[in-house]
Amino acid sequence: MNESIDAPDPTLANLRGYSSDVVEATIVAAGQPFWNSPTGVAPTTSDKPGPGNEFGIVTPYTITISQAVAGSRPVSNITVLIEGGTVGCYVHTVSPAVILTPKDSDILFLRPLQMRSKTSDPAMAVVFQAFPVVSGKVRTPFDGEILLSDFPGRLLGARPSAIP
Repeated sequence: MNESIDAPDPTLANLRGYSSDVVEATIVAAGQPFWNSPTGVAPTTSDKPGPGNEFGIVTPYTITISQAVAGSRPVSNITVLIEGGTVGCYVHTVSPAVILTPKDSDILFLRPLQMRSKTSDPAMAVVFQAFPVVSGKVRTPFDGEILLSDFPGRLLGARPSAIP
């Protein structure tokens, strides 16, 4: 099944409204991808997709949050999920994909987990956008490079653009 969702460009203004938390974090490690379905295995035709039941493969990552840029996530080690991965012969891809690399520092835009599974913790967050932090600068595709120290103010002052 192929599904397409039109989304606005990932500008700071457009991303701000979709995220419950924005954090600066170091990527520690990737975990084993798994099916985020009620049974923890590939969904069957009897599994009803819909709100709260968006089944697919997710990949867990352990991250160390160094600061909350927006929201209330404390400095801590947590597990987050990235949509997509490979389990057996099943491959679930998402485009544009969020790419996380262990030991890298990134600004992560998080949203609450909407999918329900016996294999996932409902307190987990899903990373839906990541911007690398290199030499004290956040690299964004539409807003350019932003000093990490200026990023919280730029994010909070951003205004969403109209979707054509």
